[in-house]
Amino acid sequence: MQVWQDEYDGIWTCLEGLPGGHNWMMVTLNSRQDQVQAILDGIPQGFKGNMHVLLLPEPTATPFERALELHRPRGVMVLSRNLQGGPGLELPEKHHESTSGLVYLEGGSYPAWTSALVSDGDTMPDLWASVCAKLDTPVVVCTPDRALQVWQHWWESTPLALQNLEC
Repeated sequence: MQVWQDEYDGIWTCLEGLPGGHNWMMVTLNSRQDQVQAILDGIPQGFKGNMHVLLLPEPTATPFERALELHRPRGVMVLSRNLQGGPGLELPEKHHESTSGLVYLEGGSYPAWTSALVSDGDTMPDLWASVCAKLDTPVVVCTPDRALQVWQHWWESTPLALQNLEC
């Protein structure tokens, strides 16, 4: 498994599965690194595709938006709380500086979002889910303890699911 840090202070890892599947992405705060590792350890060996994981020090939109544009995942899981959707967000613009000295503009308008899977979660705003909606990327927001179950369900309900998961 590869691990690297980007110019936005994001810590990345990529689990490379078998060839022939989709690219997927998980995003959460870097304080959840142990939970993320447990999720990655639980992914079946027959997983086809790539699982990109982005750990950010705080919920910022610009680094995540750039990551979505770069990797174009089939779907994104935000590790947070169990949500089924949420309203749009208006965030004031401000300059943000990474530890590498990169200064970027953060803030703007982000649309309402709806979970890509049926969920019994709450309806609340989520910045990263709204970024996904802005870029037409399917998103699910759930707690780390439900992540493997939700991934399994999502992979099985994705077209060409047999190309994604082979048990």
